[in-house]
Amino acid sequence: MAIAIGAAACCAAPVKRVSTFDKAYKAYEKQQMNEATQLFNTAIKENDRVAYAKAYLGSIKLAQEQTAEAITILNEAVTMLDQDGEKSFTAWAHSELSAAYIEQGDNQAALKHIGMAMQLQPSNAHYAMESAVIKYNIKDYNG
Repeated sequence: MAIAIGAAACCAAPVKRVSTFDKAYKAYEKQQMNEATQLFNTAIKENDRVAYAKAYLGSIKLAQEQTAEAITILNEAVTMLDQDGEKSFTAWAHSELSAAYIEQGDNQAALKHIGMAMQLQPSNAHYAMESAVIKYNIKDYNG
């Protein structure tokens, strides 16, 4: 009987721990931004997918109209993501940073980052449209 208990104990499925980043992302998806902000900050402190956590945190700050803070955080994120981030996510982060610069009134910086998004995902029509709008706003029709 002791062998059977030991065998059952040895073969039990391990309990899967949900990472702080995963909890933060679930809160983000549910639009629970205060909880997501706290959890993304914790994920950053825990060194849990820092570049991705910073990109989402910057996006939240942008949505909350905390533009200066969004720019700082998103710049940190894209610097890391440009090194080894997944292309479509890195492009999205550059697009978010572009939007933050538009909010700040810096169309040249916005154009630079939407251009980087387009380089990473040249077939993305949304990024091409954003670039055209920025160029129109700064009267750069030839670039």
